[in-house]
This record gives sequence, C-alpha cells and structure tokens, in this order.
Amino acid sequence: MKPVDFAAELGKFFDARFKAANMPASAGDMVFLVGGYDEKEACGHVYEVKIPSAPVPVELNSGTFGLSMGGQTDIAARLFQGVSIPFQFLPLQDCVDLSILVIKTTAGLMKYATAIRGVGGAIDVATITRAEGFRDVQLKRILGER
Repeated sequence: MKPVDFAAELGKFFDARFKAANMPASAGDMVFLVGGYDEKEACGHVYEVKIPSAPVPVELNSGTFGLSMGGQTDIAARLFQGVSIPFQFLPLQDCVDLSILVIKTTAGLMKYATAIRGVGGAIDVATITRAEGFRDVQLKRILGER
C-alpha cells in the first residue's frame, strides 16, 4: 500500500471514531505523520493527517529530502534557522543522531519556558528504508519496581 493511501485510510478511520464519540472540534487535533516509500521513487514521502480539522492527507516533504516535524516545533524551528543541512547527503546514522539531538534540546529548553511542557521523557526512534523497511532503533523500556 502506498503511504498516501495508508494515510488516507488512517484519516478516515480516526475521523469516523472522532465523530462517533461526539468529540467537540474545540478539543483540538490529533496529528499523525505517515511516512514511507513508493516503489521506484528516489526518496520517501511524509503525509500529515489532522483529526478533525484535516482528515485528508497533505504531503509535507513533497518528494524531496528533508526533515518533517510535528508537535511543539517552535524551539526546533529556531535551531534550524540560518542553518543549511544537506539532508540528501547525510548517512542514516547522522539522521538518527540529529533527530535525537533536536528532541533532547527541545525537552531541555522546555524546562525554562512558560509553555506547556509537551516534550520530554524517553525517546523512541525508528527508521524506514527501502532495504529494511520499518526498523526500530531505540525503544523505551517499561520497568517495574526499582
């Protein structure tokens, strides 16, 4: 299944559940980023689905190499202002490291902000490649009594 088709099905599924639960639109959006590859294309695609405001997928990266962010992105966006990162040349490991750096930096700076602290805790990381498909790189562990 193509990523855009999966994103469309995801949007339909959650939009129907949102409406069935009689959730008010003022409750805010649930936001999903769906990424993947189409056969024979040079780079992947990332689609955003927002429930209830935009259940139809919107492509974020438009078939180019780059970074797609969601959630509280104001600090991360400031990190990238004036910085030119050659994403098309970065090894996968550098991309993983950069993702973790941006999340940790955002979480660290949120301690000093007056905004809601919506970033923090353990970080899950996964990659999607043509060769391996979806692969988890780093997963948080659930621990019992310490």
